[in-house]
Amino acid sequence: PGEGKFRDKLSELEQWMTTLPEDEFYGLIHYDLQPDNILWTNDSCYTIDFDDAAYYPFVAELAFALEDIRQQEPEVEANMLAKFIEGYTSIKALPSSWSFQLEQFFTLMAILKYARTQHAYHNTNPEIYPEWLTKMYNRHMKSMQETKQRLLQEWKKA
Repeated sequence: PGEGKFRDKLSELEQWMTTLPEDEFYGLIHYDLQPDNILWTNDSCYTIDFDDAAYYPFVAELAFALEDIRQQEPEVEANMLAKFIEGYTSIKALPSSWSFQLEQFFTLMAILKYARTQHAYHNTNPEIYPEWLTKMYNRHMKSMQETKQRLLQEWKKA
């Protein structure tokens, strides 16, 4: 239950994305920028793993990079986001609608992550997994349920 709402929201987001201008706030982004994809040396760092790179509004990159702060308490999340945006905008401007766009991309990422996880475990039998894999499966299933409930509650409020 609820997957129809996911498809509807995904269609809505796809339509919204077609309205975004390809302007100075749009370009090639990594779209998987996370610590595992950064190699650090003594005096520099290098980004790797560009298989998800695509042309999107730059705010989409911010949503991916900031996804983990969504797990924080609301006041901590707000403070971390404010500090990040302050630093980012000291170097590069953001569109006036950045906050709305960020929320839209957070939602898009959550739906896609949910769908990828569901697809990955389709037709699997955790009863035959080794114990470590069963634990991972259970963690993923719990995370999917929490994501689903959170999104359905958010959409109900809207």
